[in-house]
Amino acid sequence: MLKEQAKQFTLLSKLIDIILIYIAFAAAYEVRSKIGNIGDFYHYLWVLLVIIPVWHLLLSKYGMYASTRTHSIPKLVSDLVKVHIIGGVITASLIYFIEPGGFRRILFGIFILL
Repeated sequence: MLKEQAKQFTLLSKLIDIILIYIAFAAAYEVRSKIGNIGDFYHYLWVLLVIIPVWHLLLSKYGMYASTRTHSIPKLVSDLVKVHIIGGVITASLIYFIEPGGFRRILFGIFILL
């Protein structure tokens, strides 16, 4: 029973992470749109198809979906910073490989900061 609850909690954590990634991306778009002219939001949604799998794999690799009861807060924060840095580099590389001239760098920078 406890293992089943742990699986459900892990699934819920992954779903919440996907929702938070979407919210951060939408917030980054809103901030960027206040700065100046930017294309339609739907034009940039394809980027989430790159971001979500990369972040999911990195969060799994760094044990964010495993039991964290024995990890210290500095260790968790350190791992999350690593996920963001490595995820940012991988995602930026993939984005600029797929669409080198059509993506706003400042939008991606704001997303990474959020």
